[in-house]
Amino acid sequence: MPLALWALTISAFAVGTTEFVIVGLLPAIAADLGVSLPDAGLLVSVYALGVTIGAPVLTALAGRLPRKTLLLSLLALFVAGNAFAAMAPGYGSLVGARFLTGLAHGVFFAIASTIATDLVDRDRENSAIATVFLGLTVALVTGVPLGTWIGQSFGWQATFLGVVGLGIVGLVASALLVPSDLSRPAAPGLRAQLAVLTAPRLLLVYLVTAVGYGGNFVAFTYLAPMLTDVTGLSAGAVSLVILLYGASVAAGNILGGRLADRIGAIPALTLIFAGLAVLLAALGLALTSPITGFVFENGATTKPAGPCPSAPTLITPKAAAGTEADTSKFGSWSRALSLPAAAQTTTPPSKAACARIISISASNIRRLVR
Repeated sequence: MPLALWALTISAFAVGTTEFVIVGLLPAIAADLGVSLPDAGLLVSVYALGVTIGAPVLTALAGRLPRKTLLLSLLALFVAGNAFAAMAPGYGSLVGARFLTGLAHGVFFAIASTIATDLVDRDRENSAIATVFLGLTVALVTGVPLGTWIGQSFGWQATFLGVVGLGIVGLVASALLVPSDLSRPAAPGLRAQLAVLTAPRLLLVYLVTAVGYGGNFVAFTYLAPMLTDVTGLSAGAVSLVILLYGASVAAGNILGGRLADRIGAIPALTLIFAGLAVLLAALGLALTSPITGFVFENGATTKPAGPCPSAPTLITPKAAAGTEADTSKFGSWSRALSLPAAAQTTTPPSKAACARIISISASNIRRLVR
């Protein structure tokens, strides 16, 4: 694989780390800034809102820029947003920093994927895209637990400074290695992208994606306080649990792809969501027991749902990829709007299970109307 592709992977690692590491830092941020856990949880939803807005709006506004210029601009915005977060004097400014960083995320993966396909021969395009998204998987397995440990040991601001360093490495590597003579396909306008979001054929696909992932994030967002306040683990043990969670997610991602290949995407999603609904419902009853089962069961069956956010991309014109590729973030955003009501540490799993049941119904309706 070209070295430029690994520059994109490093950048994806940085972006993935900053997206998910906030989960392990919520108790520390809430205590340091003097806000409640529900308010701290909104840092997750504000980031997701930035992703949701950034994908169509920034794609339309910056569509005429050379793709390398756009990539470097997004990475610079990403670095600036995390630097602002590290220096944020209060809750409001941290919310703004998370939103700013989410804007960059919204377009980064769309533009990085298209650049990746230009760097290799046509028969290696899928492998190139998979290499870019490998950065996300590695971020879950290593970046997020390491960032959680750094935040608990040296303060949550240190974690954001570490992400700034990763972003700078990705920015410099991309500036040096990504070629400037990339093709410039016409970018869709904002109206065309909004048309994709409202296409009747895709609405149920979006519902499955949003509610399915939203259900998972109900529990995942408050993983740290559930482990410390209910399960009774020490703050230092949270990073280890997140490490195990990330490893099981990586394994589940592979198993889920094989399951979808064997029995089909819709049956696979139905089976996965059904299993998750049962496990998440049981989790609310088992929070006071050791959490190993939660890590391996929930993690290993969450990312088999990985085909879910990819479903719209399979039936949408490539020109609108920047729009539909990030519809999964609606799940994080819409879920987080109800976090104040769900923030009691014993209730997120049951609410997550309800969301999974809705996903099962929607995915099967989608199969009937195809």
